[in-house]
Amino acid sequence: MPIVWSIQVHFNGLYFNLMGMLNKNNHDTEVISMLLKKVPAIILFIWLAFSTVFVMADNIRVISYGADLTEEQRDKVYEIFGLKDQEKKDIAVTEVSNREERKYLQDLVEPEVIGEKAISCAYVKLLGAGDGISVKTHNITWVTPEMYASALTTAQVKDAEIIAAAPFPVSGTAALTGIFKAFEAATGRTLNTEAKDLANEEMVRTGEIGESIKNNRKAAEFVIRIKEEVIERDLSDPEQIRQVIINISQEMNINLTDKQIEELVSLMQRINGLDLTGIRNQLEDIRSKLDNLAVQEEGIKGFLRRILDFLAQILNSIKNLLS
Repeated sequence: MPIVWSIQVHFNGLYFNLMGMLNKNNHDTEVISMLLKKVPAIILFIWLAFSTVFVMADNIRVISYGADLTEEQRDKVYEIFGLKDQEKKDIAVTEVSNREERKYLQDLVEPEVIGEKAISCAYVKLLGAGDGISVKTHNITWVTPEMYASALTTAQVKDAEIIAAAPFPVSGTAALTGIFKAFEAATGRTLNTEAKDLANEEMVRTGEIGESIKNNRKAAEFVIRIKEEVIERDLSDPEQIRQVIINISQEMNINLTDKQIEELVSLMQRINGLDLTGIRNQLEDIRSKLDNLAVQEEGIKGFLRRILDFLAQILNSIKNLLS
């Protein structure tokens, strides 16, 4: 029985009991009766108000700014996030220091890649259960949205709209720390430390493969496919994981060094040791988006190819006329 209807039923019983008692005592019941009849509407209003509060909880928003940004740079990033001035009062704000960024990245990338200042920023908006992860980037040159999304599933970030941005071009490796901090502030829960470490390592390893094949998006799809199969088959044996990596790399025509293979084997062993409840659906969603992008890109390339062929035909016709 719906709660409001249940309240109405119980109220009706109370109402008639009260009216009976009042009539027995010969009191004037007209005013009291009128007030009592309005109580269900009041109860309904209170219930809807509480329902609105619960719905709004899905829309909690947090911005994580790099601690070394100037006020002008913060304003620029705020604009990049596409937010309005009147929304500021509804958005929580936190900061990430360069020290926090180094905590996760110092053993994975060279110090000059991290830099000495915290610049990267993140915007996180919580979504409804099952809505998945949506990632966009602005002024991020090295990490793709798909790389962030896959790494975030490893850290068990879910059901959130995320934007990683900076006031000027940066690699984006440190932005993941800001996303974690904003998500933790929005949800009120601390993410698993090991999962965050592995997420950063996954992002870096994916980026390194992307550099070697000159295609970060393809590298992201490659790592996602490996992770899907390792989780699906619950693989922990290094030889089995190694074979999965080799098979998928051959299918996707990706050449890996022995070092890259061993790094992936170690990474996947540790990822599969995490509590991965619900991660599979999110990975499938990310890979589906990658497939759709690939189809769109092929369509655009085909369209441009037809235009170029048409222009070439016109130029040849002109050449024939002039010769």
